[in-house]
Amino acid sequence: MPKDQEVRQTVFANERKLVEAGNFKAAESLMVSEFLYPDEFQDLVMPAGELSYMLTPTCFKCVFPKPPIADQKRQQIEEISFEAQKIVKKVETAVRDVYFISAIRGEVKPFVETGVGEPELGTHGERIIEILSMIFGRAEYKNIAGKIIEWASKFGMKELKAGYWGRNILSFDYMDPELRTHLNMALASQGSRQILTIITQLFWSKPGSVIMIEEPEISLHIESQLELPKMFSDTVNEGKQVIVTTHSEHLILALKPLIVNGELKPEDVAIWHFKKTEEGTKAEKLNLTDKGIIEGWIPSYVEAEGEIIKEWFNTLLGQLEPENKTKRISYRSEDINLKVSAPEHDRHVAEAAVAVKDKRKGLTVCLVTQNLRHFEPEEMRRNYDILVLTPGEYVDP
Repeated sequence: MPKDQEVRQTVFANERKLVEAGNFKAAESLMVSEFLYPDEFQDLVMPAGELSYMLTPTCFKCVFPKPPIADQKRQQIEEISFEAQKIVKKVETAVRDVYFISAIRGEVKPFVETGVGEPELGTHGERIIEILSMIFGRAEYKNIAGKIIEWASKFGMKELKAGYWGRNILSFDYMDPELRTHLNMALASQGSRQILTIITQLFWSKPGSVIMIEEPEISLHIESQLELPKMFSDTVNEGKQVIVTTHSEHLILALKPLIVNGELKPEDVAIWHFKKTEEGTKAEKLNLTDKGIIEGWIPSYVEAEGEIIKEWFNTLLGQLEPENKTKRISYRSEDINLKVSAPEHDRHVAEAAVAVKDKRKGLTVCLVTQNLRHFEPEEMRRNYDILVLTPGEYVDP
């Protein structure tokens, strides 16, 4: 959006404007970010100011115009002002422990000079060296340091250390478990650097905090992505709330064992599916069963995976010997028609098999789709009677 373009966001109550915030043109070439009261409030409260002033209780402190107003009216305004200030104070307290970790993170410096920075990690993890140096350097943060070291190790950063490196320098390093050598954190992979920012914020935050994270799976191998829900569960058990956006199906599938084992309850987890449409972005809450399975799976994933599966089976059928192709397909045709059944919430599994049958003009193949990866093999075969067809053999249940 152009820097010289005004942007306004307004809060209404019963179609009445309460407050307006945005980027406003103060002069021909000067834009300012501020919030404004409705016109009828302008003479009753302190002047509006920068956006951060909205979280200052005095933003609703009364100033009375001249000439003086009636005592009854004055008392009414003071009561409203008093209640408004109490509300803002509560909001200020609530959002004080809300943290946001941007997808743009992980760019760390080899070192920083002491005395620079505030005791906050920052949206991009820009003050991670100072925070870790403080945590590792004070006995009162021993438990927090232990958690950070534990989870850093699980993500491949063994023996993580941070602190004073001589003169006025703070820095941090770790031991690479494969190379068996210590490296400055600035030399670590993007996946390691970005996840360390998340680890630090999760366990540095106080109980009651809300930590919002954009795409925690960035640059992580699948094996590491499977560790994310475990770490989030550990955080939740400390009385914190974690909100993430993700494109990783592996992260979501890894919730299943945590729920089955009782480490998380289905009601501890809320999964929302967002989809852009011509009418705007729509949000749909997905139902998570007591086995940690999303009923019907994720709509947009089903569509994409269906296309991949079709292409994969077309390739597979093309690799079979002609005589085996006819024999195997006809052999399984009756089984598909009679056996492929799925619970209502997983009907897309049966539909996937039928779709292959129709495309093959009456010939069918037995398949295990990616949509069933969240079932254990024994459970899958017991409930679905779906067989695996490979170029070399059948795998019968």
